[in-house]
Amino acid sequence: MFNKAIKYDNIHSNKNEQPNEKITLAVNEMDSTHFEEARKILKEAIATDVENPMLYNLIGVSYELEGNRIKASKFYRVSYFMDQTFSPASNNLNRIGKFYYNGIQNIDWGINRGGDNKCK
Repeated sequence: MFNKAIKYDNIHSNKNEQPNEKITLAVNEMDSTHFEEARKILKEAIATDVENPMLYNLIGVSYELEGNRIKASKFYRVSYFMDQTFSPASNNLNRIGKFYYNGIQNIDWGINRGGDNKCK
């Protein structure tokens, strides 16, 4: 279980190069607010790595950034189900489920985005 948790911490793992390339493409699409295209790319990555919690977490991020908290929470739950040690899914579930939702501040992407994994 410990090795599985480490596997998803680094987006530039040589072991699963294709899913990581798709993650980079999807994140770039989300940064450009092309959320539907990002989800399409992530779903293609899921076809090759169905148990990767990072992929489901990022789909949740895309829905939350788009304003759909219900769909976002569904994908955060799937991500958490895939790996309960993947803390970004747990962080996002705790944050999005609060009674007083504070918007998209502190979304945990679960990847290294140049020093900060959280939205501001």
